[in-house]
Amino acid sequence: MLITLNEWAGQTFGGTKPSVRTMRRWASEGKFYPAAKKVGRALFVESTATYKGPTRAELSKSLEKARALK
Repeated sequence: MLITLNEWAGQTFGGTKPSVRTMRRWASEGKFYPAAKKVGRALFVESTATYKGPTRAELSKSLEKARALK
């Protein structure tokens, strides 16, 4: 069953859910499994969807960039 990002966040995070803008960014970056679906202007995910955080490679890359800035 498809639900809105806001409904998903309420089920997943409770009272400390991320902002809609953050979740829309996650959707555009492909951070939901299964992927979010856009219907018109709204984004929906499966009620069983999970958030895929950054991978070890992505974290290493970010750390290298931060070290290079020093």
